[in-house]
Amino acid sequence: MKTIRASSIDRILKCPPSSIEPAVKIESADDGSAALGDAVHEASACMVMGDAPDIDAIAMHHEVGASEVDRLYRKAQEQWMEISTRFPADVPVVVEQSESVVLQDGAVTMTRHADVLAEENGYRFVVDWKTKRREDYGEHEQQMNAYVYPQGFAFVAWLQHGQVEFYRKTEDQLQAWRIELVDKVINPDRYPYKPDENTCRFCPRRHECPALQQMQRAGVNAMVQVKEGSIVRAEDIVQAFKQKKMIQKVIATFEGALKLQAAAGPIVGDEDMIVLKTVVKKPIDARKAWPIVAEHLSEDEFAPAVTLAKGKLVDAVRAKTAGKKIDAERAFLADLKAVDAFGHKPQYQLELKRRDDL
Repeated sequence: MKTIRASSIDRILKCPPSSIEPAVKIESADDGSAALGDAVHEASACMVMGDAPDIDAIAMHHEVGASEVDRLYRKAQEQWMEISTRFPADVPVVVEQSESVVLQDGAVTMTRHADVLAEENGYRFVVDWKTKRREDYGEHEQQMNAYVYPQGFAFVAWLQHGQVEFYRKTEDQLQAWRIELVDKVINPDRYPYKPDENTCRFCPRRHECPALQQMQRAGVNAMVQVKEGSIVRAEDIVQAFKQKKMIQKVIATFEGALKLQAAAGPIVGDEDMIVLKTVVKKPIDARKAWPIVAEHLSEDEFAPAVTLAKGKLVDAVRAKTAGKKIDAERAFLADLKAVDAFGHKPQYQLELKRRDDL
């Protein structure tokens, strides 16, 4: 019996061999975006059920910034006011607390975890909050198919952008979709590998996939040629750039594995060895250092040595405020803006865009 989650279905339909169980399971490290998403989902669940969330307590529990949680939560409030009018009246709304089984078809079980769910006359109405930056339209359509199966309406709410995608799926559409999905899960070897950045990013086989390894080798080769000034096709450079993040993750995974091995003892080669070195950072305690700094440096001399983090300052203002925290945050930011405290430091980053945007 194979169990697949709704969130993995887009990957499986694009690259069926990715559904094959990996020989070794490697857990992905959280970059912080998952924790923020969990916090916003928890706050939004309170809202849907008619409760007022404690934003600061939720943010502290998930170890994320309260101001960012509050900002996205307010976006969810605005979008729910619009979306809820399209839900059936007098029908209970459910916030699923864990994975639930949507479909059992022979050797395949499909599960989902819907943020908001209601059912009426065989139709499912679903909302899925997305806290990340929106990518392409339809990016999560396959996931929504699983959420509303066997038929229904799905709303994908992009909180960063304040936009909502809407899908209506009929029973005929989803039965054809089910047949294709089940065949690709049961018979993955009949289909080709189709590696790309989005498909491979969360694939449990990415560390052992032969197609991905071949693509990464080609990407590294193109990067080396660009560095050496060789003539490389523009398309090869673009493809290498698209693989950059994946290659960086491969390096990070490699270094993490070496640290675990070196922690047990040196990794000894024929001539060299790898050892685990301890690097101790010595951060300065601001409370203890402040009187000394004030004695030795003027404000103008002190300023270039310090960088203030806007998010942490806002969280500190919210933490000390007993009343309406959002008002204190806005007043604080307005006062900083009034004295022109926000600098302007342009940074140049490479960005991948569609050619049609030229």
